[in-house]
Amino acid sequence: MFVAVCVTVTVGVSEANRMPLFAEVVAIRESRFDPYGTTIAVFVAVAVVVAVAVAMAVAVDVGVADTNKIPLFAAAVATAGSNNGPILVRGDAILENASILQKESANVATFNFKGNLKKIEWSINANGWVTLQYAYALDGDHPFSGVSFSYPENYVLGSKWLGKGPSRQWKNRMAGTPVNVWQNLYNNTQTGYAPNIYPEFKGYFGEVAWMELSTVEGKIFIASPEDGLFVRLFDFNGLTTTGKAYPQLPPGNISFLDCIPPIGTKLAMGVTSNAAVYGPQGEMNHLKGLKSRTLYFYFGLPKITDSKEQYTRPLIDNVF
Repeated sequence: MFVAVCVTVTVGVSEANRMPLFAEVVAIRESRFDPYGTTIAVFVAVAVVVAVAVAMAVAVDVGVADTNKIPLFAAAVATAGSNNGPILVRGDAILENASILQKESANVATFNFKGNLKKIEWSINANGWVTLQYAYALDGDHPFSGVSFSYPENYVLGSKWLGKGPSRQWKNRMAGTPVNVWQNLYNNTQTGYAPNIYPEFKGYFGEVAWMELSTVEGKIFIASPEDGLFVRLFDFNGLTTTGKAYPQLPPGNISFLDCIPPIGTKLAMGVTSNAAVYGPQGEMNHLKGLKSRTLYFYFGLPKITDSKEQYTRPLIDNVF
């Protein structure tokens, strides 16, 4: 849930930067949002993921060793290990330490881990953007890798993105999904069961540069400067004959992945569910070494022009 909505945080240098995390929409001066991808300036993510950084950033005395002097520190650490996210979809993560400091106009909360997950770093910027940087290491064969979050599916109305589409992809089903700007309204289509609304809203979507989720709580923007991002939207069943989710889904219900699983064929499920028997593209992902990624988050509607607006933004937007 949008647990951070009620929290007012000081993220910058003036009273103008004192804002509820979801509600305040601040101008982006450094770059502009082009919905057709000539420049990728929209940076966002699922609102719940910011709870950690919010908790770590409120009323912080930088360099204080006594965590009791840091409001919400314990809650932040607890949130870091919760299912709200980010959680590693494969491997383990043991929180080793956490630190807080201020860099220019951003409050930065860093979590270091033992295990496959190495690092999570949140930055709450004075301009309203939130940055997530993370790193993990995986070796061997895995169906997917990356991080996941949880968000109420019934809050989501639709999605718009720059990436492959409009249909979902699998590791061995990439052809026929060109890169463009696509838009889907929410549906819960399951092939073989009415109603049949296509393309499916849920699934894996590849080569995503940015994605906009429309929710009952407002807009959520998601973007990454690196190539090769897959976004998984909610729970779905690739084939309906198995009686359970197939292929296996990552934990959580909104995932940011570096690789996705292959899928078998419906007619062969009684013989084998191993997609590798159909060729190399059906094999598991062969992973080795460290992987890092940066995600940018924005909640609400970013200002995309310096021209005078037709209305004045309230200091606190209490619409929701």
